[in-house]
Amino acid sequence: MIRLSSVYSYSTIGGIKAVLSAAFDLAVEESALTKNPFQFKLSSVIKNNGKKRVPLTEEEITAWMTFLQTDPIGKRYYDVNVVLLETGMRISELCGLTIQDVDLVKNEVSINHQLLYDSTKGKLYITKPKSKAGERVIPLTVKAQKAFERILQNRLKLKTESIVDGYSNFIFLQENGKPRKGDLYERAFKKLVARCNQTHLENPLPEIRPHVLRHTFCTQKWRLE
Repeated sequence: MIRLSSVYSYSTIGGIKAVLSAAFDLAVEESALTKNPFQFKLSSVIKNNGKKRVPLTEEEITAWMTFLQTDPIGKRYYDVNVVLLETGMRISELCGLTIQDVDLVKNEVSINHQLLYDSTKGKLYITKPKSKAGERVIPLTVKAQKAFERILQNRLKLKTESIVDGYSNFIFLQENGKPRKGDLYERAFKKLVARCNQTHLENPLPEIRPHVLRHTFCTQKWRLE
Protein backbone atom coordinates (compact mmCIF):
# COMPACT_ATOMS: atom_id res chain seq x y z
CA MET A 1 0.00 0.00 0.00
CA ILE A 2 2.83 2.38 0.88
CA ARG A 3 4.66 1.64 -2.35
CA LEU A 4 1.51 2.14 -4.42
CA SER A 5 0.95 5.56 -2.83
CA SER A 6 3.80 6.99 -4.90
CA VAL A 7 1.93 6.06 -8.08
CA TYR A 8 -1.81 5.99 -7.39
CA SER A 9 -4.33 8.17 -5.57
CA TYR A 10 -5.69 7.29 -2.14
CA SER A 11 -9.09 6.34 -3.55
CA THR A 12 -7.56 4.04 -6.17
CA ILE A 13 -5.46 2.28 -3.53
CA GLY A 14 -8.58 1.98 -1.39
CA GLY A 15 -10.28 0.16 -4.26
CA ILE A 16 -7.32 -2.19 -4.66
CA LYS A 17 -7.32 -2.89 -0.93
CA ALA A 18 -11.04 -3.67 -1.00
CA VAL A 19 -10.58 -6.26 -3.76
CA LEU A 20 -7.66 -7.89 -1.97
CA SER A 21 -9.53 -7.91 1.32
CA ALA A 22 -12.50 -9.67 -0.29
CA ALA A 23 -10.20 -12.30 -1.81
CA PHE A 24 -8.48 -12.97 1.52
CA ASP A 25 -11.88 -13.19 3.23
CA LEU A 26 -12.54 -16.22 1.03
CA ALA A 27 -9.18 -17.69 2.04
CA VAL A 28 -10.16 -17.34 5.71
CA GLU A 29 -13.56 -18.93 5.03
CA GLU A 30 -11.82 -21.87 3.35
CA SER A 31 -9.45 -22.18 6.34
CA ALA A 32 -6.42 -21.45 4.15
CA LEU A 33 -5.64 -18.55 6.53
CA THR A 34 -6.60 -17.77 10.08
CA LYS A 35 -6.67 -14.00 9.59
CA ASN A 36 -7.25 -11.54 6.77
CA PRO A 37 -4.06 -9.41 6.50
CA PHE A 38 -5.95 -6.63 4.72
CA GLN A 39 -8.34 -5.83 7.54
CA PHE A 40 -6.61 -2.63 8.55
CA LYS A 41 -7.57 1.02 8.21
CA LEU A 42 -5.91 2.42 5.10
CA SER A 43 -5.49 5.87 6.64
CA SER A 44 -3.30 4.30 9.34
CA VAL A 45 -0.80 3.36 6.65
CA ILE A 46 -0.89 6.16 4.09
CA LYS A 47 -2.16 9.72 4.10
CA ASN A 48 -5.48 10.51 2.46
CA ASN A 49 -4.44 13.07 -0.16
CA GLY A 50 -7.82 13.15 -1.88
CA LYS A 51 -9.70 16.40 -2.23
CA LYS A 52 -13.02 16.63 -0.44
CA ARG A 53 -15.84 17.02 -2.93
CA VAL A 54 -17.63 20.24 -2.15
CA PRO A 55 -20.97 20.92 -3.87
CA LEU A 56 -21.57 24.29 -5.45
CA THR A 57 -23.65 26.82 -3.57
CA GLU A 58 -26.77 28.31 -5.12
CA GLU A 59 -24.86 31.57 -5.66
CA GLU A 60 -22.02 29.74 -7.42
CA ILE A 61 -24.43 27.86 -9.67
CA THR A 62 -26.17 31.11 -10.58
CA ALA A 63 -22.85 32.80 -11.38
CA TRP A 64 -21.66 29.80 -13.42
CA MET A 65 -24.85 29.37 -15.42
CA THR A 66 -25.16 33.12 -16.05
CA PHE A 67 -21.61 33.13 -17.40
CA LEU A 68 -22.34 30.17 -19.69
CA GLN A 69 -25.45 31.86 -21.04
CA THR A 70 -23.64 35.09 -21.91
CA ASP A 71 -20.16 33.91 -22.92
CA PRO A 72 -19.74 33.12 -26.66
CA ILE A 73 -17.76 29.96 -25.89
CA GLY A 74 -19.66 29.07 -22.73
CA LYS A 75 -22.97 29.00 -24.63
CA ARG A 76 -21.90 25.70 -26.24
CA TYR A 77 -21.87 24.07 -22.81
CA TYR A 78 -24.90 25.65 -21.18
CA ASP A 79 -27.40 22.89 -22.00
CA VAL A 80 -24.96 20.15 -20.98
CA ASN A 81 -24.62 21.82 -17.59
CA VAL A 82 -28.40 22.09 -17.27
CA VAL A 83 -28.75 18.35 -17.95
CA LEU A 84 -26.02 17.41 -15.47
CA LEU A 85 -27.41 19.64 -12.73
CA GLU A 86 -31.03 18.55 -13.28
CA THR A 87 -30.43 14.80 -13.61
CA GLY A 88 -27.33 14.02 -11.54
CA MET A 89 -25.92 11.85 -14.32
CA ARG A 90 -22.30 10.77 -14.39
CA ILE A 91 -20.42 12.30 -17.31
CA SER A 92 -19.79 8.81 -18.73
CA GLU A 93 -23.55 8.17 -18.66
CA LEU A 94 -24.24 11.46 -20.42
CA CYS A 95 -21.63 10.74 -23.11
CA GLY A 96 -23.18 7.32 -23.68
CA LEU A 97 -26.70 8.63 -24.25
CA THR A 98 -28.25 7.80 -27.61
CA ILE A 99 -31.28 9.39 -29.23
CA GLN A 100 -33.29 6.30 -28.27
CA ASP A 101 -32.50 6.81 -24.57
CA VAL A 102 -34.31 10.14 -24.34
CA ASP A 103 -38.11 10.15 -24.44
CA LEU A 104 -39.45 13.69 -24.65
CA VAL A 105 -43.04 12.44 -24.74
CA LYS A 106 -42.79 10.68 -21.38
CA ASN A 107 -40.19 13.25 -20.27
CA GLU A 108 -37.65 10.70 -19.09
CA VAL A 109 -34.18 9.43 -19.89
CA SER A 110 -33.07 5.80 -19.56
CA ILE A 111 -29.63 5.08 -18.12
CA ASN A 112 -28.50 1.53 -18.90
CA HIS A 113 -24.94 1.98 -20.19
CA GLN A 114 -22.02 4.40 -20.14
CA LEU A 115 -19.34 5.43 -22.61
CA LEU A 116 -15.71 5.17 -21.49
CA TYR A 117 -12.32 5.61 -23.14
CA ASP A 118 -9.37 3.21 -22.92
CA SER A 119 -6.29 5.42 -23.29
CA THR A 120 -3.96 2.41 -23.59
CA LYS A 121 -5.83 1.13 -26.65
CA GLY A 122 -7.01 4.54 -27.86
CA LYS A 123 -10.61 3.42 -28.25
CA LEU A 124 -14.07 4.06 -26.85
CA TYR A 125 -16.07 1.26 -25.29
CA ILE A 126 -19.46 0.69 -23.64
CA THR A 127 -20.05 -0.78 -20.19
CA LYS A 128 -23.01 -1.15 -17.86
CA PRO A 129 -23.38 1.39 -15.02
CA LYS A 130 -21.22 0.87 -11.93
CA SER A 131 -23.97 -1.00 -10.09
CA LYS A 132 -27.39 -2.52 -10.70
CA ALA A 133 -28.89 0.55 -9.05
CA GLY A 134 -27.11 2.60 -11.71
CA GLU A 135 -29.56 1.30 -14.30
CA ARG A 136 -32.47 3.67 -13.88
CA VAL A 137 -35.03 5.91 -15.54
CA ILE A 138 -34.67 9.58 -14.66
CA PRO A 139 -37.73 11.84 -14.92
CA LEU A 140 -36.90 15.11 -16.64
CA THR A 141 -37.59 18.46 -15.09
CA VAL A 142 -38.90 21.21 -17.36
CA LYS A 143 -35.40 22.71 -17.53
CA ALA A 144 -33.84 19.37 -18.50
CA GLN A 145 -36.56 18.72 -21.09
CA LYS A 146 -36.01 22.09 -22.75
CA ALA A 147 -32.25 21.56 -22.70
CA PHE A 148 -32.59 18.17 -24.42
CA GLU A 149 -34.90 19.68 -27.03
CA ARG A 150 -32.25 22.28 -27.90
CA ILE A 151 -29.46 19.70 -27.83
CA LEU A 152 -31.29 17.35 -30.21
CA GLN A 153 -32.30 20.20 -32.48
CA ASN A 154 -28.69 21.40 -32.77
CA ARG A 155 -27.14 17.93 -33.05
CA LEU A 156 -24.90 17.38 -36.06
CA LYS A 157 -26.60 15.82 -39.06
CA LEU A 158 -24.45 12.84 -39.97
CA LYS A 159 -24.50 10.66 -43.08
CA THR A 160 -22.82 7.84 -41.16
CA GLU A 161 -23.24 7.35 -37.42
CA SER A 162 -20.39 6.14 -35.22
CA ILE A 163 -20.91 2.69 -33.73
CA VAL A 164 -19.37 1.69 -30.40
CA ASP A 165 -19.97 -1.88 -29.21
CA GLY A 166 -23.28 -1.99 -31.08
CA TYR A 167 -24.49 1.43 -29.88
CA SER A 168 -25.02 4.33 -32.30
CA ASN A 169 -26.89 7.64 -32.65
CA PHE A 170 -24.99 9.18 -29.76
CA ILE A 171 -26.41 12.55 -28.76
CA PHE A 172 -23.25 14.36 -27.72
CA LEU A 173 -20.80 14.56 -30.60
CA GLN A 174 -17.46 16.09 -31.44
CA GLU A 175 -17.11 18.21 -34.55
CA ASN A 176 -15.80 15.16 -36.41
CA GLY A 177 -19.01 13.28 -35.62
CA LYS A 178 -17.50 10.92 -33.08
CA PRO A 179 -19.01 10.59 -29.59
CA ARG A 180 -17.69 13.05 -27.00
CA LYS A 181 -15.50 11.64 -24.25
CA GLY A 182 -15.81 12.67 -20.65
CA ASP A 183 -12.31 14.13 -20.49
CA LEU A 184 -13.23 16.64 -23.20
CA TYR A 185 -15.85 18.10 -20.87
CA GLU A 186 -13.39 18.02 -17.96
CA ARG A 187 -10.91 20.14 -19.93
CA ALA A 188 -13.56 22.46 -21.34
CA PHE A 189 -15.05 23.17 -17.90
CA LYS A 190 -11.60 23.90 -16.48
CA LYS A 191 -10.87 26.44 -19.23
CA LEU A 192 -14.28 28.04 -18.89
CA VAL A 193 -13.92 28.48 -15.12
CA ALA A 194 -10.56 30.17 -15.70
CA ARG A 195 -12.13 32.35 -18.38
CA CYS A 196 -14.99 33.31 -16.05
CA ASN A 197 -12.65 34.12 -13.18
CA GLN A 198 -10.69 36.57 -15.30
CA THR A 199 -13.59 38.98 -14.91
CA HIS A 200 -14.61 37.88 -11.41
CA LEU A 201 -11.39 38.36 -9.48
CA GLU A 202 -13.13 39.40 -6.26
CA ASN A 203 -15.46 36.39 -6.16
CA PRO A 204 -13.93 33.62 -8.28
CA LEU A 205 -15.61 30.31 -8.96
CA PRO A 206 -14.14 27.13 -7.45
CA GLU A 207 -13.07 24.17 -9.52
CA ILE A 208 -16.07 22.90 -11.51
CA ARG A 209 -15.95 19.42 -12.97
CA PRO A 210 -18.81 17.25 -14.21
CA HIS A 211 -18.67 15.18 -11.02
CA VAL A 212 -18.96 18.35 -8.93
CA LEU A 213 -22.29 18.97 -10.67
CA ARG A 214 -23.41 15.41 -9.85
CA HIS A 215 -22.36 15.93 -6.24
CA THR A 216 -24.26 19.23 -6.20
CA PHE A 217 -27.40 17.52 -7.53
CA CYS A 218 -27.20 14.88 -4.80
CA THR A 219 -26.73 17.33 -1.93
CA GLN A 220 -28.59 20.53 -2.79
CA LYS A 221 -32.22 20.20 -1.68
CA TRP A 222 -33.07 23.68 -2.90
CA ARG A 223 -33.03 22.60 -6.56
CA LEU A 224 -36.07 20.38 -5.94
CA GLU A 225 -38.18 23.19 -4.52
